[in-house]
Amino acid sequence: PWSDAWPWRLGTPTAQKSKTISYLTNLLRLYKERGWAGKAYAFPVDEPSPGRPERKAEAYARMLHAASAKAGFRAKYLLTSEPRPVGFKGRPANRFLFDDVDIWATRVYRYWDWLTPLRQRQAAGKEAWMYTYSFNPQARKAPTFLIDEPLADEHAMFWMMWRWNADGMLYWRANKWSKAGGGGGYRDPFLDPLSFRSKNGSLVFNGEASLIYPGYEPRLGLKDPYARPLSSLRFEALRDGIEEHTYLELATRLGDYGALNGKLRGLANELADAMTHYPTGAYPWNWTNIPVFNMDADAYAAARRRLAEAIERARVGQAPNVAVGRVLDAGGAPIRGATVSDGILSATTAADGGFRLEGVLASYRLTVSHPRYRSSSEAGQAGATVHDLRLASGDARLITGFSSRAGVSLRRAAAAPSSARVTTGTRALRVTLRGRNAEFVYNLPARWRNLRWAQRIELDVYNPAAMNWKNPWKLKVVAFDSRGKRTWQRYILKPKDWTHISLPLTGGGFNRAAVSKIVIKVASDSTRTIHLDGLLAR
Repeated sequence: PWSDAWPWRLGTPTAQKSKTISYLTNLLRLYKERGWAGKAYAFPVDEPSPGRPERKAEAYARMLHAASAKAGFRAKYLLTSEPRPVGFKGRPANRFLFDDVDIWATRVYRYWDWLTPLRQRQAAGKEAWMYTYSFNPQARKAPTFLIDEPLADEHAMFWMMWRWNADGMLYWRANKWSKAGGGGGYRDPFLDPLSFRSKNGSLVFNGEASLIYPGYEPRLGLKDPYARPLSSLRFEALRDGIEEHTYLELATRLGDYGALNGKLRGLANELADAMTHYPTGAYPWNWTNIPVFNMDADAYAAARRRLAEAIERARVGQAPNVAVGRVLDAGGAPIRGATVSDGILSATTAADGGFRLEGVLASYRLTVSHPRYRSSSEAGQAGATVHDLRLASGDARLITGFSSRAGVSLRRAAAAPSSARVTTGTRALRVTLRGRNAEFVYNLPARWRNLRWAQRIELDVYNPAAMNWKNPWKLKVVAFDSRGKRTWQRYILKPKDWTHISLPLTGGGFNRAAVSKIVIKVASDSTRTIHLDGLLAR
């Protein structure tokens, strides 16, 4: 009511402060009488610029809180901005808003840039929300609710919220049936899906802020002028996403399953990580601090089903379903580091080839993969099947397991065999690179220099450290031929885990028949320690 139905002809509500507070007090008393106090929040200012607009937001918040105090509670004030404890990129700090703003709603594609100050506000009792729209290319990297985007977006938003502890989600409108270019006028959403167009026409979006349809449309047989709006596939998918968020809450914060609490929380975390996570591997030129999300809407339904089965079992004191077994090669030797997946969840085999995958459905199908072997799959029944999976050798050839320093030369670096982290044999190389000028060089033996038959080289890299996703450091892998031509790629490594990386042997006249060496560097001024294992040609 602050903007669309304001009772006085005012340039700004602050011009009539006493009347504004009196009006809001009566309104908020009504909310309290009807049990809406916990749901009441005000959102009168959208994306204020620093300076006077933010001060205007501050004045509005203080009037709201003065009014709600008289009504006997504190109504929440929502601001679509980010908390800035210090200045950032020319935008001054806005600490003066910290006490007055109760809900910080941040653009979803910038949420992770502001994660630290948002967490600080949450620790102070405030809320951190996400909101989405489609008005620029950057926003399109995050979930949007457009007609021509996958229905996965509507699910992903709520898994992201849970995965990164957002308290709420804001969407600016659901029934924008006006013309795309602005200026008013009715747009029939049944005939014209284009709901937004930028002023110069360079950006067009189908279904932006148009999630529901008019219930009155005589030419379609909808003749009741008082009929409720019609839903859409996107609106229904949003409902499903909200329900999936509730399942995650039931498995963790809202549920009490005694000794099984830890298992339910662990499963919820694994499923959320399967649905949305930071990308690792080859570093894209357009990297942004936004996690990726699963683009298959069916995957979210599959994750939800696994969580539902686990919750139902926990309610009667039963642990989540589990798939167990071993992965062996054709000769019966155990395969370490194979990935076992039921299509959503995954586990890695231990040194004895054993695996344990918790959270599977009662009936499931496993797929097993490893860079050096051909994939295989097998169906099973939880609690009844013990798998003995055999993998045939694949087309990859092992050049070295890095069990020694043979062929290695170093600059501003150190390397030593270690059994702490391995994927192929019993030892791998622990390498320390001291800044961006450091180099690890592996000189290929003569018998491995002709890789004309191969398309790429691959290796396993373990990163024992955490990762700053806002500004991640990169591993640079370079292959040189005998003439000094090179092919290279930068990679982001999984934190505290192995990353299997693949370097194509193409480009720039690179001669695969005369590969001389592999060079590994870090794009960082800091000292970085990694473990190297399993250099393959494929």
